[in-house]
Amino acid sequence: MIRILVVDDHALVRRGLIQILQGLPEGVQFGEAGTAAEAMGLAFGERWDVVLLDLGLPDRHGLEVLRELHTARPQLPILIVTMFPEDQLALRLLEMGAARPSPTASEARHRHRTNSCPIASSKCCASSRPVVPSPLSANTSASRPRP
Repeated sequence: MIRILVVDDHALVRRGLIQILQGLPEGVQFGEAGTAAEAMGLAFGERWDVVLLDLGLPDRHGLEVLRELHTARPQLPILIVTMFPEDQLALRLLEMGAARPSPTASEARHRHRTNSCPIASSKCCASSRPVVPSPLSANTSASRPRP
């Protein structure tokens, strides 16, 4: 049984994440918190396998919660759920103890195609495109005969 603590100040977001994750093949048990105080109480009062943590909490900033949780439980994976662009926060979050994110789709495509980039940077993969040809590529105006 996997135990996931979902921390977000929006109940709709919490319920949506839980609904998505309930489809995991192993059994999953969830805890929910809408504030930092609730999150800390649950995090220290029970055993969790992973925490999904929003940064925008009403009573404390999620970075403070991340720092405190990581200090108290360094082995607990904490995944950040945020709408902020990753390049603004990624390094700071990792330094504070957030779990390293899994690769983006473009990074995975890049590694699959080149088999040479162990850690693809966003600059390296920013221009990568799927290898699948577009169904419209054969029907462009340049390839059609003119009437």
